[in-house]
Amino acid sequence: MKITWPKNSNAEISAEVISEGLAIRHTGELGTTSCYDGDYAPIVIEWYDGVPRIIIWADINDQDPTHIIDMSKALESNRNEETKTG
Repeated sequence: MKITWPKNSNAEISAEVISEGLAIRHTGELGTTSCYDGDYAPIVIEWYDGVPRIIIWADINDQDPTHIIDMSKALESNRNEETKTG
């Protein structure tokens, strides 16, 4: 599945479901964002060994990701009781 937003625009953000999770890239007047090998989106949202994380390749010339963000503390199960609503 692939989603592109906004339609009929000079700049778009596309998201594609891949085997690892969700791949996101930008396309605009300056070109398309990509990662080192050119075959992969520079932003991937995935589950890795049971941990939700976001991986970012902010430098197209670097084979390794520039950021790996562990999102496990953002899980609803970690919310403090005093901040829960409803």
